[in-house]
Order: sequence, then C-alpha cells, then structure tokens
Amino acid sequence: VNGGAADAVVDVDGNTHVEPSKSQFVGLSKSELMAFEKDPYWVKVRWVLLVLFWIVWIGMLVAAIVIIVVAPKCPPRKDLKWWQESTIYQVYPRSFKDSDGNGVGDLRGIHEKLDYLQHELKTKAIYVNPIYKSGGQDTGYDITNHTELDETFGTIEIFRNFVHAIHKRDMKLIMDFVPNHSSDKHPWFVKSKAGDPVYADYYVWHPGKDNTGGGQPDPPNNWLSVFGGSAWTWVAERNAYYLHQFSASQPDLNVRNEAVRQELKDILLYWLKNGVDGFRVDAVAHLFESSNMNQDEPAGDGSDYDSLKHTLTTFQPETYEILTEWRSLMDGLSKDDGKDRLLMVEAYAKSANETLQLMNYDDKRGAHLSTNMALVDLKAGLTASSVSQLVNAFMDPFEGMDLWPNWQTGNHDVSRLVTRLGGQEKVNVINMMLMTLPGTAFTYYGEEIGMHDVDIPVDEQQDKAGSPNRDPQRTPMQWSGESFAGFTTGNSTWLPVASDYKLRNVKAQFAHGAGMTTLEVYQELADVRKNPSFQWGGFHSAVADGIYFYVRQAKGFPGYLVAMNLGDNGVTINFPSVAPGGDLIPS
Repeated sequence: VNGGAADAVVDVDGNTHVEPSKSQFVGLSKSELMAFEKDPYWVKVRWVLLVLFWIVWIGMLVAAIVIIVVAPKCPPRKDLKWWQESTIYQVYPRSFKDSDGNGVGDLRGIHEKLDYLQHELKTKAIYVNPIYKSGGQDTGYDITNHTELDETFGTIEIFRNFVHAIHKRDMKLIMDFVPNHSSDKHPWFVKSKAGDPVYADYYVWHPGKDNTGGGQPDPPNNWLSVFGGSAWTWVAERNAYYLHQFSASQPDLNVRNEAVRQELKDILLYWLKNGVDGFRVDAVAHLFESSNMNQDEPAGDGSDYDSLKHTLTTFQPETYEILTEWRSLMDGLSKDDGKDRLLMVEAYAKSANETLQLMNYDDKRGAHLSTNMALVDLKAGLTASSVSQLVNAFMDPFEGMDLWPNWQTGNHDVSRLVTRLGGQEKVNVINMMLMTLPGTAFTYYGEEIGMHDVDIPVDEQQDKAGSPNRDPQRTPMQWSGESFAGFTTGNSTWLPVASDYKLRNVKAQFAHGAGMTTLEVYQELADVRKNPSFQWGGFHSAVADGIYFYVRQAKGFPGYLVAMNLGDNGVTINFPSVAPGGDLIPS
C-alpha cells in the first residue's frame, strides 16, 4: 500500500522500487502548532464552542426536569394484601378429593389439586373447613381436640407437607377457628361435667330456676338454640344446665374465663407456628352472652330461632374486645416475620354498626373481614332491582369508610346457588357479578362448574346437627365422568355423587373449548379480575330496563362497564343516557 509519499515503479523483471515524490507532504512542526494555539482567532473559536456546549447541555437538563415535573404521573398501584388481591376458594375437605380410596376427602387429595386451584382458577388462597378431631355430630365443628387432626384427613406430617406445597406456590392457607364451643366428648367438657375444679368453669353452667312442682329445675331463661329448641340441657351428674347455642353436642365455652381465653390463644399460636396464614372465626356473634342469665330475650317477628330477638346472646361488647386481642396476637407475629396474616369472622351481622365494631372496637383493630352474606339471599325470581338492593344494602352504609368489602354466593351451610336460582340459566351472570364487585370474592367448591344440591336419602345423611339437613350442598366434587365423578378410586363415597356428574364435571367443561361452559367463563372472569380497575377501582351502579349495571375504574387505568340482563327478554339500552345524572362515572 503506497500512501502517496513516493511513486512506486515495477521493473520488467518484476522487482519493485520506490522513487521519492516531488510533492511529498510534510506536517506542521511543534512550534508552528503552538503559534496557532495562541492565535486570537482560534482562542475565540474554542471559547465559543465551549460556551455553546454548556448552554446546550444545561438546556437539555432543564427540559428533562420540566418534562418530569409537568408530565402526567403514572397512577400508583394500591398496596393490597394477599387476601385483597386474590379470590378465596372454600374447600369442604370431606368432599374435595379422596386420595386413599376410602370415599372421604383428605389433605393429600387437596394437595393433588393445588395446580388446578392455582393455574386454572387463578386463586392464591384456600379456606379449609375444620379438619380437627371431632365428635362426628357436626362434621368437624364439634371438636374434641383443637390441636390434633382427625385421622380421616391425615397426620400432622401430611399437614406440614401440605402447607409447604401451598407456600411453594405462593399461595395461602386459611383454617376454621371454632372458639364458641367444643364437642361434649372433649376432655374439657367431660372434666367440667364431673366438677373437676380446674375445668368446672370452662363452660357456661346454671343451676336453673326453681319451679313450684319440685323435681328438676326449669331452664334459667327462654334462650333458644340456632338448631332448634332450648339452648339449655340438664346434666344430672353436675345438677345444672349447660348452655349450647347450637346442638346439645356442642356446649358453649365460657370465654369470660381467663384460662379458657389462654387456651384459645394457645390454639391460634399452635396453628400459626405450623404455617397457617389466616383464620375464619366461626360463629363469632355467639362468643359471649349476657352475664345476667335470669333475663328472657324479647319476642321477635320470625319463627323458630328467629321468634326471639337475640339481644342477650349475640354481639355482646366482649365479643368485639376479644377480636382485638386475637388481632394483636397475629399482628405481633406479622411484625416479627413480615408475613401478612388474615383474621376474618363469620358473623351474620344485622347492622352496619355491628360490622364496623367487629373490625374496629375502642380504637383497636379487630377482624380484617366480616363475611358478607348478602348474595347468599339470591333466589329464583331475582330482578335487577332486587340484586341492586342487596349490593347497595351492604355498600351504602360504608361509603367513604376504609372498609374492604367481600362477597360470597354460597357456603357449606346454605343451599347451592344453582338450586336457589332454580337452574343454570343465570349462574354465569351471578359469577360475573361476584368476580367484578369491589372487594374479595369467595367461591365455594363446585360453584365454578355449577354444581347443585343433591337429594340425600334419610338413611345416608351424615349431618346430625343442622336443621334443615345440610348434606345436599356438601356432596363430592365432580372432577370427571369416571366412576364417582373421579372423586375417589374406591367403591363408595361418604355422600352420594350428583346423578348428572358425567355431563357436569371439570374435565368435560374444559373439553368443550368454546369458552361458554360455566368453568370457562369463570376462568375468563378470574383473568379479568386481575385488572387494577377491578382490584381497587371505583364503583358506580344503576338499574334500567331490567339491567343491573356498574362501572369499575381505577384512576389512570382502563375502566369497565359490567352489565347483566336479569329480565326475561333482550333489551337495547344507551347506558350513559340511563345512568344517574347522565354520567356513567360521576365526578
């Protein structure tokens, strides 16, 4: 390569030599460069360029700051807890999945179906009904030992593996906590009945009131059991009555006794230390009763249990107080390990004030959630107006308050949604509402496939406590069209399987593929529910022409119009024109 400094010549013999060029280039010397450096012209050029550089750089910096300051802000995402973000799926353990072929569901069975719950239903939290040792009268709610598992469901080692599997999937476990009563077979009650001085005051006893005829005294008052009849049962061995606000096999604990309160705290701590993430406190309204047991409750306007107004046996001030103690216990653990825990209560509150006090009493935090049973009242013949009234009756009293709503359309104590509605026609619509209303949605197992009540012959009924019998809504989950709906590999099930299980089951609804089965619609709703507008957005509802509709929108995120035709005919409707004030989203 010749850079031009000289000419290259090739001789005929192939040899090459270079001859000096007459116009060879020679660069500036150092002294000449120094002279240019000091030249006034070039000095001015350098200063001008330097000033221009800093002006442009500072201008760009100022422009960036201005853009950051005046540009619309990205709306902050609300800091929600796990029980606010996720649906909560209720598992009735005897009926979910049997892993060992004995016809009864168990912990390993639930473990097998965690992928279904996580990936197909998109739930991050499951609530499991009682799995404790039981007297067998109220399928788990008549507990004989609060810190031991019924062998039907598994061992503590199986339970711990189950909890580990749940947490590995970033899911949470909620368990039932039953502090109001125990089984009459519980060692505490056996000792209390015998007059053991340590346990004598563990339950609510009363000698009764004298009667003129002599013999066994009369019950101390007119208090009634939720399950029917008097709330008092005579024990000759103790020569006294004991209180049972539910069945006679479920004596009420004396929660005013400090020893009992400590026992209950120890039970909570035991399960919390075994990895439980939250509790549903059963029958919380009945925890305390008036200390003056010589008073009768006033007459009500209903029948059976509702023939009395239960002013002396429900929602006593101490009920709210003890919830603050349990909340403090759980918050203390959460503060230590950074894990959020849930305390929710089953209360059937009759007023907004009762609900509020369950969650905050005497400026102390109580329950995170009080289960809202409004949608459990959905029945055949519902209309847009009646549904709106049910929703608004819960929402309106708490408008502007820091209250997190929750909704459920069914549970283990009430007839299934399909049966209450009289068929499958409106199930998808109600599931849509459940999954898009503000707050946490609870789904009772099988509701995602439209399971219905099953008639149970009297000789096959297992519920020995409830009235009416609650077995029809507790039948085995329908997984497939195989024998016994894929619930068990055995030869029988603890309750009969629905006769239409070959058509209505998880596998069949997945196989449909058109996106129209109850399960497929539920899946789509679970995906939609992840949108910020459904997670924490505003709620504005109205009714027009048989349509119940509402808008959900979080500031800065796309909004959604949810509309459901609860009438008998198709309707054409201009939503903005029928919205209150002509505005779907009031300012």
